Amino acid sequence: MKKLVCSVALAFSSMATADIHFSPDLKIGMQWGLGAQLGINDVMGFEAVYGSFGIADSYWFSDKESVKHYRLGVQYLESKHQAYSVQLEAGIAEYKGTRN
Repeated sequence: MKKLVCSVALAFSSMATADIHFSPDLKIGMQWGLGAQLGINDVMGFEAVYGSFGIADSYWFSDKESVKHYRLGVQYLESKHQAYSVQLEAGIAEYKGTRN
């Protein structure tokens, strides 16, 4: 029990010093949908660590498709020149579609 309490306290203390960001996403047009990204800045040696979720639907004449995605990612700041950042993401997607 003490280990659990210490682990939770350590996690919350590191989160308290880190900045949390939330970014909503809205798609309008031929492909419409919504999603969100939630992340923490300056953690585990990365500029940001984040998770995202999104849903997109598309209807074009008789074609109908829907995609849900779940991703985890990191953003790493190139430290020598600090001119750019690199984002790496991994995730899964669920696709449903019909074409007539």
